[in-house]
Amino acid sequence: MMRPGGLLFLVEMAAIATLCAQPQPLSCAAQGVATLQQWYVQDTGLWRTTNWWNAANATTMLVRYQRLAGSDDVKAAIENTFVKNSGKKFLNEYYDDEGWWALAWADAYEWSQDARYLTMAQEIFADMQRGWDDTCGGGIWWRKDRRYKNAIANELFLSVSARLAALDNDAQRKAGYLDWARREWKWFAASGMINE
Repeated sequence: MMRPGGLLFLVEMAAIATLCAQPQPLSCAAQGVATLQQWYVQDTGLWRTTNWWNAANATTMLVRYQRLAGSDDVKAAIENTFVKNSGKKFLNEYYDDEGWWALAWADAYEWSQDARYLTMAQEIFADMQRGWDDTCGGGIWWRKDRRYKNAIANELFLSVSARLAALDNDAQRKAGYLDWARREWKWFAASGMINE
């Protein structure tokens, strides 16, 4: 569901993308990051109007920008977002929100090699696993109140398990994540949610 301020944010980001010329994509990305950071609130570690799951996507974007730019321009913001919000382990009532945060911290770990980020992604995934049951033959629920299962929560569950399998150096945990990825894919591919 798009929140009113979120639409304004998306319009601004689309305008920046339109104005940027192809020959200099990194400078265009820098302009986008500069605009995004005008919305950043240091006290909360989030962005005005982005709301929870969109903030995870903004964090992912900052991490990827840092990796491509090879600079530490927004490293402090990434770390601040983590510190300000890690008390609740980036968990809420929506498994898809949690999946976005797990992917953000997996990216942050891959970029920084800071073990805190990988640990957080693993803890988030452990909570997401609690959403799996045999209703509909498997899959995770969208919300913790267990009213229905949808594609995005399960796509994220698959993505997070595969990413953790690729990032974790412990053979037993790696095998466990890979097992979850295979289990999710087997269920998801047969679920009827993937079609033309």
